[in-house]
Amino acid sequence: PALSYELNSSLLLNNIHIGLLTINSYGEISPGIAKSWYLEKDNLTWVFNLKKGIKFHNGKEVTSEDVKFSLERLLDPKLDSPNGWLLEIIEGSEDFKKGAAKHVSGIKILDKYRISLTLSYSYSGFLLNLGLELCGIINKDSINQGDVVGCGPYKISEFNDEGCKLEAFKEYFNGAPYIDIININFKSESPIDDFLNKDLDVLTINDKNEYTTLCSNKNINLIEQDLLATYYASFNMKSNSIFSRDKDVRYALNLA
Repeated sequence: PALSYELNSSLLLNNIHIGLLTINSYGEISPGIAKSWYLEKDNLTWVFNLKKGIKFHNGKEVTSEDVKFSLERLLDPKLDSPNGWLLEIIEGSEDFKKGAAKHVSGIKILDKYRISLTLSYSYSGFLLNLGLELCGIINKDSINQGDVVGCGPYKISEFNDEGCKLEAFKEYFNGAPYIDIININFKSESPIDDFLNKDLDVLTINDKNEYTTLCSNKNINLIEQDLLATYYASFNMKSNSIFSRDKDVRYALNLA
């Protein structure tokens, strides 16, 4: 998950990995592998108590060592993750990224099921960062084998350029998923046609024309759902468009 940087891969990884915390469908911070957490009196140190008995897809138990490994991996200069900024607020992260320290001083294992994260300064959005699948916990012993081993509801059973196959993880700590197998197609040339021909069971649409086409079909049940995502817009300031000519337009967009 440390190398994921766009929406589609994040949606896939969200089924495979889970972090200390999660963000539920209402945008609220919820327990992940941590059953509880609290902030010390210094207003900088967060302590997380892990649930016992959580299993990775390879059958190994999740411990605080895996948490430390996963979070430090996100900051590892050798990996050069595009998501390291999520944890740069942790004390000692800069020294670690520069190679001046072997470990991040602000990440401390208290015991097998307890870990503390000390920040360089108070930051209200830190727990939200931890709730992203990008901060998912992976098994430290499997990473060198090239396997994708998480502790989420699904595990990868097949993967290639055409797509991947997810199998329900029966030992998932929140209960096995209701759907046993999910096949994801990466290379469909016409997803709408494949869906209408019943070659796809589920389709995510973001295009107005596709939406209009599907709405006109009475045999299709459309489900609208809020999606937690960030989209970026850039402006060509050398063009002669209203966006480059009028700064008030840019201000208005910023306030929208």
